Amino acid sequence: MYRSIVSALALAGLAGSACAQSVEFRVVEREGQTTVVPGSSIPTTDSILVFAVQARVVGGGPMDGVSDFAFTIRAPCESDDSGTLARLLTSNVDGTYAVNPFQIANSTVGRGGLAAQFTYLAGINQNFNGMINTSSGGFTNGPDQEIGLVHGYTAGSALLQLTDLNQDNNPDTWPGTGTTAPIEPSYAAAYLGAGGNWVDVYRFKYTINSAYPARILRFVLDRVSAQVATGLQIINGVWQPVQSPVSAVADMGGIVIVNFAEGSTTGACCDAATGACVTSNGVFCNNIYLPGCGCEAIACPQPGPCCSGGNACSLTIYSLCTGSWVLGSSCSPSPCGALGSCCDATGGCTSSTNAGCGGTWTSAGSCTPNPCPQTGACCRAASCVLATTNACSGQFHGIGSACGTAGNLTTCCPANFDGASGVTVQDIFAFLEAWFAGDVRADFDRDSALSVFDIFSFLHDWFVGCS
Repeated sequence: MYRSIVSALALAGLAGSACAQSVEFRVVEREGQTTVVPGSSIPTTDSILVFAVQARVVGGGPMDGVSDFAFTIRAPCESDDSGTLARLLTSNVDGTYAVNPFQIANSTVGRGGLAAQFTYLAGINQNFNGMINTSSGGFTNGPDQEIGLVHGYTAGSALLQLTDLNQDNNPDTWPGTGTTAPIEPSYAAAYLGAGGNWVDVYRFKYTINSAYPARILRFVLDRVSAQVATGLQIINGVWQPVQSPVSAVADMGGIVIVNFAEGSTTGACCDAATGACVTSNGVFCNNIYLPGCGCEAIACPQPGPCCSGGNACSLTIYSLCTGSWVLGSSCSPSPCGALGSCCDATGGCTSSTNAGCGGTWTSAGSCTPNPCPQTGACCRAASCVLATTNACSGQFHGIGSACGTAGNLTTCCPANFDGASGVTVQDIFAFLEAWFAGDVRADFDRDSALSVFDIFSFLHDWFVGCS
């Protein structure tokens, strides 16, 4: 069967002032292929799609180029068994771009995946070259085809490979004194996307499984962030960019997909009462509709007994239950009963049935005043739980202390360097900024000296994450 694919995605960095810079990203098929025949050997319609993620700076000067970026590549509703993702050859040994043929797979840092000029962090930990359908650090792999944790940064040898032709460990634009240097405009345009020039920052390919049916296929970029270099500076013996951050947002309007199997866009319709899935165009789905997805790629949420209005029991999914939801599959016999107080592990109290209580339940008990033992933050390495003093087997931070807010653990989480939004790539930005600035907070191994070992220590904790 045939599929038509138009794979274009623009992600633009937006700023507040009228003359502000922006960074745009897009996904392009490098061979111009728009039709796929699974298993075909016809060159123009083969089963291999060759992609590049491209970036450019808009609104900047001739020396302002992309210096730091992060994103996740994802094919929504494309399950892991529907095809195979792989990194592609991007750079030659000397750091210049590799040209045709584009289908050569290569995962070596500095050659495949990330373009060579953006591999400073990947040279320290190769996971930054993209995790293909696996989880690591702040990235959790989902059911879709994904390349997560792609993080490009130009500094050190990655930066100097094409800017230090006289090999004195300084950029050729360095005047010979001082700690700063401009970026050579031709290099910025050819490799950093300056002046609005599109450059490949990452390459990958997708081989279609010929046994899989025709379907909707699209590649998008998630969790995008970027910074722009306005010059170069040397700090702690490492040449690195003088950076200006820009925010990035996704523009889904660039995606156009034609589904030849159905003749129209369809999706998965999940029945909230039974948990069953049927394929629908959305018009006839009166429950949970997931457009663009087939039932083979979706696990519909399963219903359970919902206790509301006293002892009334109905089957529905957790998110639609307006009362107390109970893990189970039947209202016969009914799990709903009289209400009492339920004390959870955090010291919180809720009014619940015995069946619906996941903690300690007291029949006819009241939550006013709160009868539950009070807790505080208990640290075991980078893991934080709320526990009573007696139940804490690690470091207890006192009654009433918290691990942080939902999605933003801070008390036991040094990898959450900026203290915002949990462990994300922004923490790497913040840590490197502090490290290059000589900030004592970046002395991560606590040896009273800043060195590359602090970067190793931080990235180790960052990949372990917090819980």
